Amino acid sequence: RSVDDDKTFSLFTGIEVDGAVIDAANYTASSGSLNATIGAAYLETLSTGAHNLKVNFQDGSAETTMTIEPAAGDDPSEDDNGSGNGNDNGNDNGNGAVDDNGNGGSSASNGDTASNTKPVASTNSKGLVRTGDNLPIVLLAGIAAVAFAVVFAKEVFGGTGYNIFNVALITRAFLFFAYPSSMTGDKPFIRTEGTWGWDGGHALVDGFSGATPLTQLATGTPVTESFWDMVNGLVPGSVGETCIWAIALGAILLIATGVASWKTMLAIFVGGGLTAWLFNIGGNEANLAAQYPWYMHLVSGGFAFGAVFMATDPVTSARTECGKWIYGFLIGLVAVLVRVLNPGYPEGMMLAILLMNAFAPLIDWCVVQANIRKRAARAAKVESLEEGGAK
Repeated sequence: RSVDDDKTFSLFTGIEVDGAVIDAANYTASSGSLNATIGAAYLETLSTGAHNLKVNFQDGSAETTMTIEPAAGDDPSEDDNGSGNGNDNGNDNGNGAVDDNGNGGSSASNGDTASNTKPVASTNSKGLVRTGDNLPIVLLAGIAAVAFAVVFAKEVFGGTGYNIFNVALITRAFLFFAYPSSMTGDKPFIRTEGTWGWDGGHALVDGFSGATPLTQLATGTPVTESFWDMVNGLVPGSVGETCIWAIALGAILLIATGVASWKTMLAIFVGGGLTAWLFNIGGNEANLAAQYPWYMHLVSGGFAFGAVFMATDPVTSARTECGKWIYGFLIGLVAVLVRVLNPGYPEGMMLAILLMNAFAPLIDWCVVQANIRKRAARAAKVESLEEGGAK
């Protein structure tokens, strides 16, 4: 159902299992948007295996598959007769079983030992033990990405404090290029509960998939979210990047503790805003990203998050005071260039920071050499004046 539908429960009419409508006494239903629970007594009457579950509404229905599994200790080779001979007499032949006609009684087990263990519903077909071969693929991918980043972006350069590239961004880059469709596009995580009462007046659903503002730009779709929606974090996006207020609080903390440089942060916003403004006044009118307001670029996607938390890494960013302005300005410039000129990659912040990580040592070297030349020239001038005075 849709994220705007607050009438789900009022439209609910009933539940079917394998095409048969089950009595309302066998389940409970409540609003929010619809919470339905099938009673254990009814589940015990179902045979083990897959069953079709259908939830009916006045304006449609939703279907899924429900699996009934045998309780612990049951032999999977046994059939519903409680025997291992594969015969089916139409009865649940355990002690006190109920046959298909709903009549109680006990019946023969065809010479085999009858089973009076009743099936239960379960969602865990692998038991409680988890080994390396059945871990979720997402966890395995994360482990591989972290291992790659730690080894090739950190340890090969000498370990902590010597790495050139931001290790967290290398991890994300690994995942992005390995699983691009899962890292960007229309599959972001969406909140399912209101934030301090901010739910837009709509009932929230259990899950939702929708394009982020930058993905809308890349696909030629006008962005529907407003500036304040982005500032308040009421838009789809990656964890941590959507609420500008929260990012601003983080920036204040980093600056107050001396961990990050405000010069780098400000230079990024100046570089990104200026580049976007130039595209606004002279870019291709058919390119939505070029005509996207410059101030919207600064609050869209991971721009603000990257400027505050990633680009300011004291190990991988520029360290000279003048170099911080140059380093930050170029990050903002490159990020907007990637967004506007490369529709295949709507978010340019990660690549911009990694690119400038590589150039940060060169920027610092140039600044230091410029200072050395300036001081040498000043010293030569002073020496010349002193020699002239001595004469």
